[in-house]
Amino acid sequence: MNNYYIDHATTTDTSHVTFKLHNHDEYEIYMFLDGDSYYVVEGNKRVSVLKFFGATTILADVTRKVPKRSDDPENRIYYEYMDFYALTQINYIRFSKIGSYAKLLTATDKNTEDEWTNEERLDFSSFYAEFSKAFIERGGLYLKNVTIGDALLIYLTIYPYKEAKESSLSDIRTNIDKIWSVFFKSSIFSFIKNVSSYTAFCATQIGFEFL
Repeated sequence: MNNYYIDHATTTDTSHVTFKLHNHDEYEIYMFLDGDSYYVVEGNKRVSVLKFFGATTILADVTRKVPKRSDDPENRIYYEYMDFYALTQINYIRFSKIGSYAKLLTATDKNTEDEWTNEERLDFSSFYAEFSKAFIERGGLYLKNVTIGDALLIYLTIYPYKEAKESSLSDIRTNIDKIWSVFFKSSIFSFIKNVSSYTAFCATQIGFEFL
């Protein structure tokens, strides 16, 4: 690992990101719509070596290819994510529902114009890490249609952020246990809503509607 070093990325105006590692070898990484999927075009083996040695991040300037706006829910959520990122520089939280990023800003006592400070980013990152750990331990990843972000937003509607971010991991675990049924109901409701939407879509394709 000592033979590797990390330089700042080279940014272009295309849809890819280029960064350099070890003897100035170039790495091409493509980032897709969800902002969470990166595909190595050039340098895959070298990136694999970094993963083998335990590297969790690689410093890079990311230039994303932005799709045209549409009414597609995934597209709208992605545009909301980009607005959120512009203020917070936070790229690790994902939501499945439109409007959730704005609700998170409100829950953290921020608005759509306030840029976050380094201290605020660190506070939120620490809280998110603790919440994620407790939620996953409780079995949160088995809940369908509920992301960790969705669950965290539900949590903050019950436990205000100002107090929640100061909570210990043990306290968060206890609170998650207390409101687990709320997460479960949200999962079931989202599932039913998705099935209903799909059923209505199928009905229109064959020329009739379900009442």
